[in-house]
Amino acid sequence: MYSVFRMELVKDKLNSMKAQSELSEEKIIRFESELRKSTQHLEAALKEKESLIKKVEAVEAQIINADRKRGDVMDRLKDLDQSTDTSECKRRVLENRELDGDDALIKLEDRLRFVQEKYSEHCVQCEEGERRVAVLGAEYKKT
Repeated sequence: MYSVFRMELVKDKLNSMKAQSELSEEKIIRFESELRKSTQHLEAALKEKESLIKKVEAVEAQIINADRKRGDVMDRLKDLDQSTDTSECKRRVLENRELDGDDALIKLEDRLRFVQEKYSEHCVQCEEGERRVAVLGAEYKKT
């Protein structure tokens, strides 16, 4: 009886160990399943991270290109400002020359009027002189 009882105990213990083993195997299977899911999620996250890194690199390249273009536009704008300043200076010089020409023309017109007046005066004096010469010549011939 003792050995039957002992055998029952051993049998119960073996059945308990078997149940624990099956339970452990189920836990291991669940753990491996969860591990596979986690691994898949991790791989998906890594792929998404790589995709985001590529997108960030593309955006950085676009920013660099946009900054380079902005710099080019700023250079062109500076050149345009300088060109505009140069053109404005040339325009002012030409405007001043035109004004100087207008002033010179006015002075010349004034001188022309003055000379015409003097010419008229001299013509009058010349006519008067010719008349006097004629009168004197006539008087001389009479005498």
